[in-house]
Amino acid sequence: MKPIVNYIDGISPINSLDEFGNILSNKATPLLEKCDIRKYFEPKIEAMKSFSLGMYQWCIVDFADQRLLEVGGILEEMTGKPAEYWKGMSPERYVEEVGYPEHIPYWMAYVDYVYSFILNNPNKTFRPNIYLKMRDAEGNFRNVVQQVLDWKYEEDGGVRYCLCQVTDISHMEVDYIPQLSILIVDGDNHKLLKSLPANIETKYMSEVKFTKREIEVVRLLSLGMTSKIIAEKLNISKNTVENHRQRLLKKTNSYTSSEVVAYALIHGLI
Repeated sequence: MKPIVNYIDGISPINSLDEFGNILSNKATPLLEKCDIRKYFEPKIEAMKSFSLGMYQWCIVDFADQRLLEVGGILEEMTGKPAEYWKGMSPERYVEEVGYPEHIPYWMAYVDYVYSFILNNPNKTFRPNIYLKMRDAEGNFRNVVQQVLDWKYEEDGGVRYCLCQVTDISHMEVDYIPQLSILIVDGDNHKLLKSLPANIETKYMSEVKFTKREIEVVRLLSLGMTSKIIAEKLNISKNTVENHRQRLLKKTNSYTSSEVVAYALIHGLI
């Protein structure tokens, strides 16, 4: 049975990192039950190893103290920085460091929406997911999904701690990024809440320009030629071709030559 789909309207982007931090800390409960919070979330953390869709990282967010209390997963491979760098970092600084600039205001707004949803629906079972682009270890941006997997209600009904997982899904096609979805599970009935597509002008993509030589390289790549053959065709060295290809990958936030060719075709560059 397909879930009923409802669209969420009225989620306005948050344009200030300071405002984002203040919103989260103001909503967090100051009360704290005595609990080993890492142990509390451990079953979900262990389950990630079996059910993750791709490379992943996780964090336990302490919204009251505004910090990443615990971090883990394939963190250094995904970000290029060790766990020690991220542990203790504030959520807003983390967002600023790894987020795609034009997605950050929506990312912050979606986190705020999910946090409010958790506080206002203590008796419901639901699974929030945020789709966006995130910077990888090489400085490129990849499609990821941030799942809010679990949270702990305190004695006063508030929530101080959430367990989040970020998974690389660049191998999958995602129609709308950034986007928020919340699957509400009610027995055999499921309802899916989805944010409306964000109104973003992707200037970082539209401003990409290829040099004359790069266009020549991409044209030959589109014909299935290897770097060696392209070098012979253009009377340049194979290393020069490889340098052009690496620059093209970075320019277009791509991971394969096929993606570069597809980008060039879609944007009318060849």
